Amino acid sequence: MTDPTELAAQETSRRLHSLFNQAPVGVALLHGPRYVIEQANRAVCRFWGRAPEQVLGKPLFEALPEVAGQGFEQLLDGVFKTGVPYVGKELPARLARLEGGASRTSTSTSSTSRSAASPARWRASSSSPPTPPTR
Repeated sequence: MTDPTELAAQETSRRLHSLFNQAPVGVALLHGPRYVIEQANRAVCRFWGRAPEQVLGKPLFEALPEVAGQGFEQLLDGVFKTGVPYVGKELPARLARLEGGASRTSTSTSSTSRSAASPARWRASSSSPPTPPTR
């Protein structure tokens, strides 16, 4: 027989995962000094122009090589070293859209913070105007 506490924890985890994926803003959880993408919701994958299977489990700058050299390494390194959250408003990022191959510059309001419970874990979120559907 399964422990009721374990069942409740599993249900809570399932609900949180569903909420995470349905959030209207992009959210990604990064891990460690290489910023491995542990979780990325649908909105951030759309913003990045990638499918989840193209980014999950990969270091951020391998999954999104076009963002290297745009200052994000220094920004993330600063948060990683100091633990001080970063909030950016209308922060531009040049992203490649893999489906068409063309690149685009997007701006977003973003926040990056390090988890106090697990200093190697990160939360990065962004909100941006919805991307129009492509045909």
